[in-house]
Amino acid sequence: MINVTLNVYGGKAPNPIKVVIDNINNTNDFYYHSKSSFNQNFDLPDGKYMMTVSGINPSSANAHTDIKVTGEFSVGPLHNDHRDVSSQFYSEIFYFEILTS
Repeated sequence: MINVTLNVYGGKAPNPIKVVIDNINNTNDFYYHSKSSFNQNFDLPDGKYMMTVSGINPSSANAHTDIKVTGEFSVGPLHNDHRDVSSQFYSEIFYFEILTS
């Protein structure tokens, strides 16, 4: 299981935030979207994953989005498990592997 915690600061995100968890080994992918900050668990089987979190920050001077990915990984998340994004448009990619056996 992994957990994705995302917090939007400086207002409300103008469009839904999208999470795509691509299972690189097959087509068993996971999709999630939210109109606001969230704390979401994903129960993922063993495999290699590329997760993309994308959205638009609010239109304010202090707007930013904080993304944290936690869980039990055999590899990753790469390049790190925490991102604080202040650009207007963002698409953050996390690579990780899960091996429970």
